[in-house]
Amino acid sequence: MSTTLDPCLRPIAQGRSTRSRSRQDPQPRPSSSSSSSSSPADSDEDLEYYRFKRQKTENVCPFSDPSRPNPCVDHAAPRSRKDSIMKHLNKVKQDPDPQHPKNDPIWASRLVRYFLTPRPKKYDNQKRKRGNQVSQHEYYVKRTKIQSEKGPEMKAKYLAGEIAKEEYAKVLIGNARREFLAEERVKDRLQLQFAADNDRAVQEKLEEKLRELRQTNVTGDDDEIRDLEAIRDKLTACESMLGNHRQEISLQSAKVVQFFSFPGFLQSEEQYLSFHSMHFPTKPSVKAYFEFAVLLLPPCDWDGQVRSQSTMRALKRTLHMYLEGEKDGLDPEEMEPLTSVMAIFNSSCDLLKEEDRRVDNLSLNQRQKWMDEQDDLWRTERAKFQKKSRFYARPAIEQYKLIDEFADMYREMKRAEIDTEVARQHAQQATSG
Repeated sequence: MSTTLDPCLRPIAQGRSTRSRSRQDPQPRPSSSSSSSSSPADSDEDLEYYRFKRQKTENVCPFSDPSRPNPCVDHAAPRSRKDSIMKHLNKVKQDPDPQHPKNDPIWASRLVRYFLTPRPKKYDNQKRKRGNQVSQHEYYVKRTKIQSEKGPEMKAKYLAGEIAKEEYAKVLIGNARREFLAEERVKDRLQLQFAADNDRAVQEKLEEKLRELRQTNVTGDDDEIRDLEAIRDKLTACESMLGNHRQEISLQSAKVVQFFSFPGFLQSEEQYLSFHSMHFPTKPSVKAYFEFAVLLLPPCDWDGQVRSQSTMRALKRTLHMYLEGEKDGLDPEEMEPLTSVMAIFNSSCDLLKEEDRRVDNLSLNQRQKWMDEQDDLWRTERAKFQKKSRFYARPAIEQYKLIDEFADMYREMKRAEIDTEVARQHAQQATSG
C-alpha cells in the first residue's frame, strides 16, 4: 500500500535537525580582554604542561626506566608531588652522574620538560580561549576517529537489530549524527502512519468479508456474521479508545510544561533557561560561583556547606554532565560557548578558594564579617532564582497531583495499546481464515 509522506516531515527528511546551528547558546560568548596578551608559543607550552598533567603522569624520575643500563634508583618510586622530581632533576642537571649523563637525549624529551616546568600561572582570556580551541579540536578528532573505526560495525549491528539506535548514535558526531537522528524521527513518524494504514486495511478486509458472508448466507445462520461484527466493533472501540488516550497524553504533556513555566513558553522557540531570563555567568567571580550553585545544587542541599570542596566537585560534575549532553552532535565551533561555561565556573571556584585563603589571615571579627557577606550573597541568589523559577510558584501537593494525573493517563494508554493489539490480531485471524 502506498503512503504519502506527511508534508510536515519533508523538512526533516531533507536533513534538517531540530538542533540546528542557529540554536540559542545558553549564554553569550565572553569577550576577550584587550589587556590580556600572551604569545602562541607561551600558550602552547602551557597547554603541553596541562596535557601531561591530565594524563596523570607518574611522579618518577624519567631516568628510572628499568630498561636503561644504569637507571636512577633514588627516585624510581612514585612521589606524591611533582616538585620533588623537579628538584631532583635540577640538582642532577647541575651536577650530572652516571645515572643522569649530561648528554643523554632524555634531557630534551617532552617528559623532562614537563617535570622541569613549574605550574603555569592562571590562564588569561586569550590563553583560555586557545586552550578551549585545542581541547575542542582534540575531542572532535577523537570522536571522528571513533566514528570512522567503529561506525560501519555499529551500523551493521544496528541494522541487524543487535543494538538500539541510542547506542549507535553514541559513535556518531557532527552532521552524521544529526542526519541519523533526523532519519530516525522520520522513521518513527512513518511507522505510526503505516500502523494507521494497516488498521484501515484490516477494517476494510473485515467489511469486505462481512459483505461476502451476507451475500452467500442462504441458510439464514447469522452466527458467523454476528461473530465477525463483534470482532469489528471491538477493534473499532479499542482504536477509538487508544486515540483518545493519546490525545489526552498530548494535552497533559502540554499541561505539565505550562505548569512549570511562565505563560508563552510552550508557544516560543526558546529553551527554558533563556525564556525565563536565567543564564550562566559570563565572567568569573565569587558572585558567579553562587549563580552557578543555584542552578546546579539541589534545593535540599542549599542550607549545607555550599562553599566546601566537596560541593564544588559535585557542582562541577553536574555541570560537566549537562554540557556533555548539550555538546552531543555539535561541531567544534558550536562547542566553544559551552566549553567557555566550564572555564568560567572553574575560574570562579579558583577565586572563591583565593578568598578563603585570604580570609585565613584576617582577625576573627573580620572573618565573621566576610562569612556573613557570603551568606547574604548566597541568600540573594537563591531569592532571585526562586522568583524566576516556576518550580517554587505552586504548592508541592499540586505538583504531586499533576504527576499522578500524568502517570494514570500513561498507564491507561499502555493498557489501551495492549487491548488494541489483541483486537487487531483477532481481526487479522478472522479475515485470513
